[in-house]
Amino acid sequence: MKKRVKIFLGIIVAFIVIFISGFVFLSQYSPATESEINFVLNNADGFLYEENKSYISLSPSEPLGIGIIFYPGGNVDEKAYIPMFAELAKEGIDIYIIKMPFRLAVFNINGADEVLPVIKSSQQNDKIYLSGHSLGGAMISVYASRNPGLFEGIILMGAYTTSDISQSGLKVLSISGTNDLVLNRENFEKYMDNLPSDAVVLEIEGGNHAYFGNYGEQKGDGVAT
Repeated sequence: MKKRVKIFLGIIVAFIVIFISGFVFLSQYSPATESEINFVLNNADGFLYEENKSYISLSPSEPLGIGIIFYPGGNVDEKAYIPMFAELAKEGIDIYIIKMPFRLAVFNINGADEVLPVIKSSQQNDKIYLSGHSLGGAMISVYASRNPGLFEGIILMGAYTTSDISQSGLKVLSISGTNDLVLNRENFEKYMDNLPSDAVVLEIEGGNHAYFGNYGEQKGDGVAT
C-alpha cells in the first residue's frame, strides 16, 4: 500500500512540475509591438488585411500571382510579422500568416493545408512559397519535405532544416543575421547539406534574431546594429 501511495504521489509531483514548466515556457510569449502594427494597418494602402481563427491574410490590390504561406517563430505573436509582410503585399505578393496552437508551429506542422485551397483560388497564384521564422522555419521544412511538388520554394528566416530537401527541386533562400545569438550556429552549419546545392544563403550584417518581426528584444539575442 505504501508503495502505491509513493507512486501516486510521484505521479502528482511530476504532473505539477510539467504543468509549471509548461506555464513558465508559455508565459515567455512575445507580443507584437502594438503601436507599430496599428500604424501599418492604419496606412494599409495597396493591400487588404483580413483575419480569422486560422490565419491572417494580406491581399494585394495588384497581385503578381505569387503567394507566401508563413509560420511564425515559437512563442511569437503572429501579428508581429505584419510590418515586414505588408511591404511584400504592397509589391503584389499574397501573404498568409498561419496562427499556431500555443503559438508553437510544432503543434500545427500541416497548418498550410487549410490555406492552400484559398491561396490558389483567391488570386490564381501559380507560384507559392513556404516561409518560416526560427521554429516556424524548421516546421515549414518538414512540411515542404513531405509535399515538395506543391511549392516553388521555401524561405528560411533565422532557421535551419533537419529535413533533407537537397533533392526536392525546391528553390531555397536562407536568411540570418550576423548578430543572431538565438540561432544555433553549430546546427545551422551542420544541416547546411540538407539544402539544395543552389540554395541562396544570405547573411544580414548586424541583423539579429528578433528583428524579423516587430516584438521587441528577445532574451539571449544579440543587439541589432
